[in-house]
Amino acid sequence: MEHVDRQASRGARREGEPLPTREQPKGPRVVYTSETPWVNESEHVLVMACSDPRFREAGEEFMRVHFRLRRFDQLILPGGPASILISAPSFFAIRPQVKMLHETHDFKRILAIAHHDCAYYRLKYPKLDDAARRERQIADLHEFSKEVVKLAPGTRVELYYAEPANGYVQYLAVE
Repeated sequence: MEHVDRQASRGARREGEPLPTREQPKGPRVVYTSETPWVNESEHVLVMACSDPRFREAGEEFMRVHFRLRRFDQLILPGGPASILISAPSFFAIRPQVKMLHETHDFKRILAIAHHDCAYYRLKYPKLDDAARRERQIADLHEFSKEVVKLAPGTRVELYYAEPANGYVQYLAVE
């Protein structure tokens, strides 16, 4: 009889009943498991680009198809590469992050992508037309190249400008 009483006092439950509070798992619960296997490797590449969603899918394709990259760091912010320039409001916040990422992920390459019709540049330079704004962005990409190597010495920096063309997005290498 004593044995039966202990079973009842432990809170034996019927199928379908929730677990008593003391038996509920603690912490976060799984809501999704990827189909992609976990790979504990990096390609040692940082991609800095703007957060504009109009260019996101094409940008992912550019990384996957053109560069054959799968596991790279991404720093996606309004204005993209311009975020580390002294004229950017994010200057003091982003530069230490880029440096920390380089120190922990050992970048060999940094890909910087600016794009057509960027809201960051439209707001920052409202008096410039599209052509002048594009020239400003390309000048800023060159400035980015000089600045980012101070934060990530020894990396190769590649600059690109994305723009719509015939219903698709083309990527231009900026020399």
